[in-house]
Amino acid sequence: MKQKKSHTLALHIGTAFVEGCMMSVEADTKTPSFIDKVERVAIGFGSTRVRNALLQHTNIALKKLLEKYANEKVTSVKIALSSPWYHASVRTIHSSSEKSVPVTQESILRTVQKYQDQEPPKPGREDLEAVAVQVRVNGYPTALHSNAIKGKLVTIHLYESEIDSDIKKTFFETVGGVFPHSRVALYSFPLVCTLGLREVSEEGNFIVVEIGAEVSDVVIVHKDTVEYLATIPIGYYTMARLFDVTKNEDSLADSLSKLALYARDELSVEEKTKVKEGIDTIFADWRKEFSAILKKASSHTPVPRKIFLLTDKNQAGWINKGIQYEAEHSHTIETLTQSNFQDLVKIGETGTHSANLSLLAIFFNMAVDDIFGSSDAKTYEAKKGIFAKEESFD
Repeated sequence: MKQKKSHTLALHIGTAFVEGCMMSVEADTKTPSFIDKVERVAIGFGSTRVRNALLQHTNIALKKLLEKYANEKVTSVKIALSSPWYHASVRTIHSSSEKSVPVTQESILRTVQKYQDQEPPKPGREDLEAVAVQVRVNGYPTALHSNAIKGKLVTIHLYESEIDSDIKKTFFETVGGVFPHSRVALYSFPLVCTLGLREVSEEGNFIVVEIGAEVSDVVIVHKDTVEYLATIPIGYYTMARLFDVTKNEDSLADSLSKLALYARDELSVEEKTKVKEGIDTIFADWRKEFSAILKKASSHTPVPRKIFLLTDKNQAGWINKGIQYEAEHSHTIETLTQSNFQDLVKIGETGTHSANLSLLAIFFNMAVDDIFGSSDAKTYEAKKGIFAKEESFD
């Protein structure tokens, strides 16, 4: 089937790169997403100068990226934000009545909106998302469709996120400067990757670990529900600075190159021993934080053994080894690559592999429907209008 003409620009904003692609979907949303014209712009090169003025340098990179699409007829811009560009949390909402009452999609949305109104964003922030990632009626998970389900007790597992107003203003002004007539929607990346992974994996219990340049996100999913969120203020640039024996923080190329050579097993035995010891050292704080997160999460939810690792493909080799050195927890680690998404995402002639953009494409394909979770196997519900509000510059 022929793809729809793409006028949607999908962007991912992290701490090392901003990347984008033109995205389209088939008329039948069960068929693959299609991404093309993939572009990527670095946010500095890991120096502390960039880290300490991250918003400024990220916005510069975003402008450069958008210029690459200036000749495209873009009508919609969808942006996924990694840490530290959002604030997210999960909570449980209970609604009960003395008699059985009809529970519908609309009533769930009204309940979510009511609780949002009762707890407005913190000062200096704005609402980003509010998604009922799981709904239980009388204790049983359910996927609501057009027919109402009667029950006395409704439990909603709610994923919420907020964004700092100045960050939103900065990104919106930059996008509006290039595409003044486009509609823009912002999303938090943990939600994007979690719901996207539920489409490509049969795993119902897993941990998503996204290791960015300066920050790592940890999402714990149990029985298809986001149960726990945490952030580690350490990324691969943070660790590579520790590995840089010259202590020249403005140039990490040598450190990253040596770490990559180690991952490809292209060093001498003596060099490999030294680098392995170095990785043990630079990962020590990260592993300590990760272990603390799992310990704290275990008091709320069972901790899965399956880890989906999401990171820059050029750093994935040594990062994977660093995580596997963790002796306290026996996890199965799977680094996400294009092979995970090839059945659901097709790459165009000018497209290149990007796990982040593939997840975005799957996620946005899902968003074509008014209701997420149209399959009976899924237990989350999210109306498009509640899930993400598109804003126009017109």
